[in-house]
Amino acid sequence: QIASTWSYIKAAAIKLGDDVLEVEGSLDPKEQRHWINGEFNGDLKTLGGYRVKYTTRGRRRRYIINLDNDLRIVIGAYKDWVSVDFYNPTQEDFGNTVGLFGDFHSGKKLGRDGKTVFKDVYEFGQEWQVQADAPMLFHEVSGPQAPFDKCIVPENPHAEDGGLEETAQLRGRRLAEKKVTRKQAEEACSDPEIKPGKFNECVADILATDDLDFAEAYMNDDWAIGAF
Repeated sequence: QIASTWSYIKAAAIKLGDDVLEVEGSLDPKEQRHWINGEFNGDLKTLGGYRVKYTTRGRRRRYIINLDNDLRIVIGAYKDWVSVDFYNPTQEDFGNTVGLFGDFHSGKKLGRDGKTVFKDVYEFGQEWQVQADAPMLFHEVSGPQAPFDKCIVPENPHAEDGGLEETAQLRGRRLAEKKVTRKQAEEACSDPEIKPGKFNECVADILATDDLDFAEAYMNDDWAIGAF
């Protein structure tokens, strides 16, 4: 989902066996929005034979898929943002995965050929745009579709139009409209409950949304994982 100079994940889908679970965010913290094999808010106890549990805390909503060997996939929703996290992934299960998560061993952003390393995140995203021959996992078609359209990139606040002077004025106006300072964002993201390694992402998203409450989206999922 595009929001001016930044974007976020509005929905995520996962297929296990013959089952497909799609999760979508919502601004209503009490609203549960998922599709199981195309049925809106259908009964969700298992996915591909694995147990699934839905749980909430505050404005955080979590779908926990309990796989073998304590491996868990957590699809989270906070407001209308959606995230996907893997807990206890192993070489045996994920050593040969490809796509936007990058190489399992090095974290490098590898292309479809398994060799090209991308440094630009936008180019990397375009490389892994879903192709026309891929199975449809979502309940409806939305946004640009290959091969006719490429993924939309958020507008660049440092763009060339208008030159440096106009760009500086534009940035100045946007900064003046901001209510949250970097210091406030860093303090919010220093909460001991924030997931390890997520400090920079937390700060960036708070500054992008101008909403200190977004720190809650980055708090650990121990409470949810312990639900099993």
